[in-house]
Amino acid sequence: MMSPNERRFLYGVAAKIYTGRGAIVDAGAFLGASTMSLGMGLRDNPDCAAILAQRPRPIVTYEQAIVRPNLVRTFNKHGIDLPVKSSFEDVLREKIAPVEDMVELKIGDILFETWDAGPIEIIFLDILKTRAIQSHVYREFFPSLKVGSIVIQQDYFMDGAVHIKIIQEYMTEYFDYLGEIHSMAVFSLKKEIPEALLSLDTHSLPVDEQMALLDRAKERTVDIDRKYMIELCKIRALSAFGRGDQASAVWQGASAAYPEQVANTGRRMKKAYDKTMTALAKATAAA
Repeated sequence: MMSPNERRFLYGVAAKIYTGRGAIVDAGAFLGASTMSLGMGLRDNPDCAAILAQRPRPIVTYEQAIVRPNLVRTFNKHGIDLPVKSSFEDVLREKIAPVEDMVELKIGDILFETWDAGPIEIIFLDILKTRAIQSHVYREFFPSLKVGSIVIQQDYFMDGAVHIKIIQEYMTEYFDYLGEIHSMAVFSLKKEIPEALLSLDTHSLPVDEQMALLDRAKERTVDIDRKYMIELCKIRALSAFGRGDQASAVWQGASAAYPEQVANTGRRMKKAYDKTMTALAKATAAA
C-alpha cells in the first residue's frame, strides 16, 4: 500500500541518515513494505556493522496483524486469502524474512505497548488511525525523541485522519518541516516537547482553531492534489462537528479552486470525494 517513492525514501533514510544513536520505530507495518525498505537501507548503510554491534535489532516494528474488512481487497490483490479477524502474522514474517535479523517484531495492539528502549532516532507512523492510538503513541514514544530525530507521518496529505494534522501543526514550533512524498510528511525535532503537550486531546481545541491548523498543513505542500485532500479533510471535520453550512461553504470554494481534482475518477480521488460528499450530506440534512 506504499508508493515506490515512499519506499525509496525510507530506504534512503536508513541507508544515508541513520546513525544508530537511537532506534528506528516502524509503527504500522501491515505487510512489511516499510520494514523491508528500512531494513534494506540499513543493510546498505556504510556504518551498518558498527550500528548492529551496538544495536543488534535496531528496527522495532509494530503491527496488530489482524485482517479487517477494509483490508480484504488488498490481501486478495497480493494473492492472500485469509478470513476477516484472522491473524496475518505468518504472512508478515515471511515478507520481512530478508531483514528479520535486524528487526524486533512486536505483534499486538499498540495501546498495550510501552517504550523503554532508549532514544528514538527515526519513527515512521502509519498506525495513528484513531485519536486514542495517537495519544498513546505520543505519550509513550515521543518523550524518547531527541533533537534531530525524524518523524515520518504516513497519513498526512490525505482526506481523513484530521487528528494527525492538527496535533502536528499545533506542535509546529518544536519541529522543522523537511518535505513530503506522496501522502507522507517528514519532520525533524528541533527542541524538546513539553510533557503536557504530548497529552493534548486535539478534539478539545476550538473548531475554528482546528481549521486554521489544517490550513497550515495545506500550505506545507505545493502539490495541488495534496492541497485538495486537505480541503476534503476540512469538510469532513466540519461535518463531524455538525457545521453543515460551514462545510458546504468550504466545499464550494474547493470545487471552484480544484476542478480537475473534483473531476478525477481515479480510485483514490473518487473514494475521497465519495466519503466527503456522504459526510457533507449528513451534516447538511441535520442542520
